[in-house]
Amino acid sequence: MRLKGFVKMAAAVAATLVLMAPVKADASEIIDSTEFGTVVVLEVEDMKGIVFVNESDEAKQFIKEAAADPYFVRYNYMDATLARLKAGATSITVLDDDGNVIGVKDAEAIRQDVMNHLAIVGTLNAMSSEEIQAMEKYQLALIDEQEEMLDYIREEMEADLKDMIKNKDEEAEGARILLDIFKELQKVLDAKRQTVLYYQQQAAPEKTQLSLLEVQDHASKVQQALLDFCKLYEADLQELFF
Repeated sequence: MRLKGFVKMAAAVAATLVLMAPVKADASEIIDSTEFGTVVVLEVEDMKGIVFVNESDEAKQFIKEAAADPYFVRYNYMDATLARLKAGATSITVLDDDGNVIGVKDAEAIRQDVMNHLAIVGTLNAMSSEEIQAMEKYQLALIDEQEEMLDYIREEMEADLKDMIKNKDEEAEGARILLDIFKELQKVLDAKRQTVLYYQQQAAPEKTQLSLLEVQDHASKVQQALLDFCKLYEADLQELFF
């Protein structure tokens, strides 16, 4: 097994489990941001996430905050995060499933995107207690599904990755980073599950906030490990994004 053949999937898996949400557009988007540079709304194998192409302290902080976005953790909606991200966009390029450019959104289209995301946030805020309970139940089920996916990937890859490290394979460093990512992803899922349970239990706000910070901490470690992994395969990722 060569890791280069798994670069695309590995990047998508990490992005998905940290920042997974029902992104509305069927096609992927490339967002050009004054603050963050190039940001890709990625869809691979029906998995969606956000990947920052340009490494910066601002991007790292944004991802930390986005991973602990209460709307995302509690309901699996990333609209508050996308509204904030797109508000600073200078342009948004829309791609089809084959990576072909099918459109570029102008300032008015971007403004409308932001308004649409904020409207969804408003709808979430207006939910009844019964609707909130249903959303929380769905989120817990989705976290279970994500955990099953992670377990499957680990079962498929871990033995080979450990052999790479043991045999000091030329890609042993990439294998080590992937194993670290898998461990931290599990911690992200555990922390997200606990946070939703706190919401269900109507726990003290400070307790829920600490749990959100735990999600943020582990997601930050995943992001750093993913950045380290991507540096090893920069050329492959350039092909993926561009």
